Order: sequence, then structure tokens, then C-alpha cells
Amino acid sequence: MKSTLFNRAGRTLAGIALMASALVVGVTVPSSQVAVAGSVIAQKVAVPAYINPLLDPNAWAQLATSSPASMGFAVANVINGPDYTPFDEWSQVIQSVSASGVKVVGYVDTGYLGTTGQRTRLGSTDPVDWMSQIQHDVDTWYRFYGSSLSGIFFDQTQNACGPTQGSNAWADQYQRLSDNVERLYPGSVTVLNPGIAVPQCYETASDVIVTFEGSYASYVGDPSAANPYTPLSWTPVDPQKIWHIVYDAPDVTTMANTVALSETRGAGYIYVTDDVMANPYDTLPPVDYWAAELAAVLSLPDLKKLPNTPSSLDTVEVWATSVQLDWWVGSRRAPAVAYDIYRDGVLLDSVPATSLTYTAVDLTPLTAYTFTVVARDALGRVSRPSNALTVYTDETFGDPRRPPVLFAPADTTYTSTRLTWQPAVQRDGVVRPDIAAYVVQQNGREILRLPAWATSVTIGALAPGSTYSFSVYSIDASGERTGDSHPVRVTTQVLPYGATIGATSVVESPEQFVYGADFLVPVAFRRVFIETANPANPCWSTGSTPQMCADYVIENERLLRYTGNGFDWNWDVVADVVPAVTGTAYSWTISPADIGSPVTAVAVFNANGYAPNSYCGVNFVCTTSGPPLPYE
Repeated sequence: MKSTLFNRAGRTLAGIALMASALVVGVTVPSSQVAVAGSVIAQKVAVPAYINPLLDPNAWAQLATSSPASMGFAVANVINGPDYTPFDEWSQVIQSVSASGVKVVGYVDTGYLGTTGQRTRLGSTDPVDWMSQIQHDVDTWYRFYGSSLSGIFFDQTQNACGPTQGSNAWADQYQRLSDNVERLYPGSVTVLNPGIAVPQCYETASDVIVTFEGSYASYVGDPSAANPYTPLSWTPVDPQKIWHIVYDAPDVTTMANTVALSETRGAGYIYVTDDVMANPYDTLPPVDYWAAELAAVLSLPDLKKLPNTPSSLDTVEVWATSVQLDWWVGSRRAPAVAYDIYRDGVLLDSVPATSLTYTAVDLTPLTAYTFTVVARDALGRVSRPSNALTVYTDETFGDPRRPPVLFAPADTTYTSTRLTWQPAVQRDGVVRPDIAAYVVQQNGREILRLPAWATSVTIGALAPGSTYSFSVYSIDASGERTGDSHPVRVTTQVLPYGATIGATSVVESPEQFVYGADFLVPVAFRRVFIETANPANPCWSTGSTPQMCADYVIENERLLRYTGNGFDWNWDVVADVVPAVTGTAYSWTISPADIGSPVTAVAVFNANGYAPNSYCGVNFVCTTSGPPLPYE
């Protein structure tokens, strides 16, 4: 579920609401509903808050005054991610909501890991390049908003285990992404949004999974509604694992029915809104509706017994970089649904109540760590902590692997470079664990952790005309790392005249209109605004020089027709238009009939998101607005 975009002056500008529909790939589920063990669960409201703080500050004020007893977390989404620079309005609302005790998690687009042909901002469909962009966006969220941020929301996620029967490749990759967030930013919450039921291979891939995103009609089983609710084929014991998002529930009565139904379906997190497509997340419901929704999730019985306290926390095995723990629980006073593991007082991870063991990884050799475990029940209540266990990790042993070799850059552009490497040939006669990951460093700092099969990656978000140093090392299955490869230096190209769009062209014929431009820096939206001058069509005034009134726009891979009133950003889809892409050059071809069969039309190109907002065209001055691209 992608966001509606806007400019920072508060006026609606850039961005059709791009809702990610559920990607259905080979999920088999039974017809019966599956609920969490136990008839009563604790629920909280979780909100996809794709709300412009400048246009709707009252909505964020409502979130900031909501009690954490009923409000779990809100998803902040600047422009399908964190954008390229922090903005004061976002800093203020994220800090305000966080200070109230409600968690804020940042939106990150995963593009289905490139499995559907969706492109990164750099125009790549390579799964490794998607990993690069995802990890960059995660780091950017935390760099911009720091301690006010409590986690990451991964959108547009796959819902099959892997590309083939028996493969868990996709679920494993989301597990790596979640683990990486929690390793770098301890205590973080991770959320996956496939928007539909997933197989059990996803059970530990994140803390929370959106297993339904759709309309009220779909949720309650209206036979005329598309994408009806589908229950899981497995039973998650922890209700906080599951989040249901329901829009187009028109009144308080349907909202209350939805919340009650979601409890029977085992959803620990719920969001219901009266808002509708194309973007049902651009505002909160009315105040009375919102208050009733928060009250609805608080209707819990007054139970006295807490879950049993875990005891006898001890080590099973201790290695240099990992520790396996186990514990014991006596006869149950109240059933637990999960165990929360703390390391040095910070929540490290959770496991379902069916497990009494946990392995902590990515530890430092010869270092002391203190662990505790608490039990949590379906009402969200926790036991007293277990005994505190201090563990000293072991030293590393053996002959370490040699660092990766043949490390080299290629295809350096204004803001990116491609790095390649190979594993080194190891010394004969020494048996070592397999490589588990490669870690890429930029100027001595870790920026990427990639799976063992990756031997190349595109690094983006570099500053034009700047020099960087890169190196790579590998980590084996035991957690031991090699030394660094030899470093390489990369100098990005300088933007010509500071322009971000170049080589614009419009070629028209009776059969087709062809629009082309070179987008020199990566952006979220590449657009061609088109003015047919048809007086019957409503139109949107662009910020170009000169200004034009566009009744059509090509946005990334879709042709849209303006349907608004001149002030709101409302567009209807006309057709899919897949661009031809060569490097940074994009070209779109449409039929004149798609835009009303004009003999000729005026067009201006626009780049928006993750760079200054830019316009350029054959008969237009190339202009940019907004903060400049960052320089180190």
C-alpha cells in the first residue's frame, strides 16, 4: 500500500495513491477460520498513517493523544519511504507520537524483492539491488528520525515461501531483512505487508504480518467483493503476530462489527476506517468513529492470573558469536502465547510459546551479555522476568577464510556505482563453515549485508561529484568474519549544470506519441505531464516554467487522466505504459487515442521524490525546487 505524495509547501502535488494489491502466489488455505489459541485476545489499533502533516496536522495530533493501551503503532510514510532529507514537519509529528508512548515505524518499499519486474529508484529489477535500496532506506529512516523511530514497515512483500515448490528463499530473505533491522537497531519492531494469507514459512520472518488488507465487503465475505478474506493455513499462537487492515467501513456499527470479527480471527492488531480507495490512509476516521474504535479494542475481561515466570534460564551452547539459550516453565497458571527475550535490558526477539529455546546471534567474541526471558499471554500481560543469565562468548578458533577477491567498481554514474567481487580460493586441507553473508562497507561503515549467493550489487544514494571508499568482507556460518578486501575508490560524475533531467524529446505521429528523457538521478516518480488543450477536460496546473495545465500524466508505468477540481490530486488509470529503459534514459510510447486523439499535445517532464522536484521539457525551462542533494 503505497502513499499519496505531496510537496512541502502544503499544497497537493506529487503522487497518485499507489495501492499495492496482494500478490497471490500459490497459497493454499482451508475454508475454516483460524483463530489464536484461547477465546479472548488483547488487541490494539495500528494505523497506516500516510497523512501529510502540513495538510492534516489534526490527524497526527489525534494519534499523539491516543493511549498506548489501545494504540499500538503508526506507520509513517513520507514518499514511499523516508525521502532524501529529513523534514521538520515529519520530525515533529514522529517525535510527538513517540513521546506519547505510541510506536512509530517507517515505511520501506520492498518491491516484491524484484520478483515481479518492479524497478528500484535506479531503474534496476535485480533482487540484490532491491536489497541495497531496502537497507539504505532502513538506515535513512533511523539516521533522520533516530530514537523517535521504533521499527520498520516492509510493504509490497511476497506471500509465497519461494519461487519454486519447497523453496523458502523469499521468506528467508525477509527474515534476513528483519534480523538486520533488529541487529543494528535493538528493540525495533518489524512488520511485513503481503496483505493476504501467508504460509507458515513466514511465521518468524517479522514481528507482525499483515494478513488482510482490503474493503469491509471483502472482509465480511460479500460474494460481490474482490479479494475476499482468506484465513491462514496455520495457527499463530501469538495474536500480536497478525494485523488486519479494513477500509470502506462506512459507520461506527460496521467498524464495531469488524473489530469483533477480527478478534475471532486472531488479529492482535486491527485498523478500520471509513476512508475509501484510491488512498484510504490519507486521513483518520472522524473523531467519534476514531474514539469508538479505540474503545472497542479495550473490552477485555479482568483476569487475575499472569503467565508463569520462565525459570532455569541457562545456556545450551556458547560460541564466539552466538549463544543458544533454554528455559523451563512449570504448570500453567495462565496460558502464554510467546516468550520475549531481552539482552542487556533491551528486547531482542520473541518466540512462540511452543518454543523453550532461542539462539542469539551476531554477538562479539569474548564479550559478556546478560539475558532474561518473560512470558506473555494473549491479553498482552507479561510475567515477572526469569533469572538473569550473564554469558561470556567464546574466542574464535581455526584458520579464518581469506577475504573476497577481485573487488572492483563499474558503471559509475552521478549517484551510483556497481561493485563486484568473488570468494577467495581457500587454503588446501582446511575445512571451514560455508559463507553466510557478504558485508559491504562505505567509508569504513557497514551499509549492506547480503546473502552468500550475491557477488555484485549497485550502491545508490551517492552524491554527484564525490569520492567514496568501498570494501567487502564475508561472514561464515559460525559467525566468524574475514578481513576486509582491498579498498576501492569511486568518484561519481558531476551533474551537468546541476540539472537532474536532460535530453528531453517528444516525437509525434498519427500512430503514436513517444516521450523520452534522461533522468540523471534516481527518483520515486518519473512523469510526463501532457496538455491536450481540450476545454472539456479538467486539468492540473504544474509547477513548470512556463506553467501548463495537464489533463493527462504518464507516471512511472501508468497513463492517468485528471479527474480532480484543479486543487486536489485525483487521477484515474487509463492504461499501463511500460517504459523502455536504457541506463538513465526512459522512453514511453502511447497511442493518441489514449488521450483523446489530439493532433498534437504539449508535454513537460517531471522528477519527484528522493531528489529536488524538477521540471524540464523541449519548450520548458529546466527548474528544480527543494533542498539540494546531500553531500558527505
